[in-house]
Amino acid sequence: QSKINWKYVPGYTKYLSAFLFRFVTENIYSKNFMEGSCALLLTDPKLINLYIKHSFTKTSVYNLIAIGSTLQNVDMWLTQLSNNNVDLSDEFDYNFFCKGIDIILSAEHHQAMSRCLALIYNNASIFKGDARKALFIDLLLHKYFFILFLHWETTVRNTYHQILVFKMLKNRKSALKNQGFLCSPEINSPTIQRNNKNNNNKLNLHPDNEEDPETIIDVIVYGKLESFITMLESQNISDHERFNFPRNLEVYTKRSLAEYKTYLKWYSMWEVQYTEGDPYPKLIQYTILDQQINPK
Repeated sequence: QSKINWKYVPGYTKYLSAFLFRFVTENIYSKNFMEGSCALLLTDPKLINLYIKHSFTKTSVYNLIAIGSTLQNVDMWLTQLSNNNVDLSDEFDYNFFCKGIDIILSAEHHQAMSRCLALIYNNASIFKGDARKALFIDLLLHKYFFILFLHWETTVRNTYHQILVFKMLKNRKSALKNQGFLCSPEINSPTIQRNNKNNNNKLNLHPDNEEDPETIIDVIVYGKLESFITMLESQNISDHERFNFPRNLEVYTKRSLAEYKTYLKWYSMWEVQYTEGDPYPKLIQYTILDQQINPK
């Protein structure tokens, strides 16, 4: 089906201008207004930049109610795109988006952090390429892995665990392993090697590389994640990562690893029953999952 060029539809431009004027001048949006914003987003996906920039800019990081409302709206917009199979445009300002997420996480208010992580879990599939690398590698892994993995608040910690287990990779873990991928622990390494006798089949990050770019990111993420987990299990934090390691949360290491491994067991059970197109599981509290996976 051919796409409609909405700017040539009589009245569309005037309606859009009037809507955006209300959007930037009003502080509280009605349900009908938000539904209208979602409908307009499908006519021009680039509007997501304006929606997010205005919403993040007007929201105080010290106002928990405002943060919750903003994250709810962003979740609604991203879900609208995802449910209609609309990708984020190449003009999506992922740097600004990641900066907003960074500010919320750095404020260390556990309720805001858990809502923020839930938004990422619910909409992870829409982030691809550079946007995915910026959000999942640079921010969630490089900057916040230890802080979130070992977080003192259970919901924050376990939501992050589920992001690591279910949403960090586009491909299933078993598919990557069956293809024989190996990844150096160094995330910045430009070369990923596939396991074979001659070791001549190398994947590189060049845009013309024949391998799927998302698979390349998967292998990088998987290698980095495994290296972090190994550090925690061996209690041997590298000098490079020691700056980001929160010593005050070290006491949660054993508990966090046990919870993470329970989510891994759940993933393995889910993957056995998985068929192409099946939705990923919804977020689940660890106490509920533990009773099912590790019955006493």
